[in-house]
Parts: sequence; C-alpha cells; structure tokens
Amino acid sequence: MLDETLTGSTTATYVFRPCIVAGPKAPALLEQLPYLRLAHNVPAAVLRALGRLPALKPVLPDHGVPFQLVHHDDVAVALVAGVLGRGDPGIHNLAGAGEVRLSDIAKELGWYSVAIPKRAVDVTARIAGRIPLLAVEAGWLEALRVPMLTDRTRACQ
Repeated sequence: MLDETLTGSTTATYVFRPCIVAGPKAPALLEQLPYLRLAHNVPAAVLRALGRLPALKPVLPDHGVPFQLVHHDDVAVALVAGVLGRGDPGIHNLAGAGEVRLSDIAKELGWYSVAIPKRAVDVTARIAGRIPLLAVEAGWLEALRVPMLTDRTRACQ
C-alpha cells in the first residue's frame, strides 16, 4: 500500500520496524511480568527488604525461544536520521545484535530462571487468549511463542 501511495512521488520514505523496544524508558516487556505488576502495589521499603532474600527473587520461566531487543535510544537515532533524510530510504528492521532468551534477561536483572517446555507456553498462550481480561498478557505470550528474529542488515549499513 505504501509503495502504491508513493509511486511517482519524490518524497523519500523511511519505514522502521523495531523488534521489542527495551531500555530504562521503555519497560513494556518487563511491566508485563506478574512480579513487577504486583510490585507496583507493595511499598518500596518492603520490596527492598524482600529483594535481599535470595529465595524471594523473581523467577522467569525460560522456554528457550530466542528473540531480539532494540534499545529505545537506537530507535530514536533511527527516527531522527529518517526525518533528516540520512541513509537510504526504505524499510529498515531495527534490532540489537544477537539473540536474547528469558534466562538472559533474568541474569541481567539478578533474578532466577527455570527451563520450561515450549509446549507449556503454547498451551498457556492459547488459554490466556480466550480470557478477555488477559488480552495484553496473552499478546506478550503469543509474541514469545515463536522466534522473533529480524534481518537487520539494512539498518546496520
């Protein structure tokens, strides 16, 4: 549709397709974790005290499916470059280098991870998707069911 709209136009068009955007100012992925959602209702002093107990650190289930993240600052740089007309116009996939698994995120946060069968995520996503109050959570589960890997070659040139 975009190609049809711009056919014959002299307008340079930049389309950015970021994977999961993450960073201190883009916590959407982490905010979907039940531990952090509950933490918003607990006083900070209680959370700090509980965080010192090793047994009470959060546990992320890792089903081994890789995905990619891109830092919010990198997305901002790409958008500014597009607005200023830098680089080649066209479609650009935005993703950080390498692959990430939930166990990697747990390690970076000082949390624990436990391996679970991919089938468990598949079944949970299907069940959650049928419960209207869990629509957002089901969306994240669905997104993590299959590898979310993009070719970022054009964005890195």
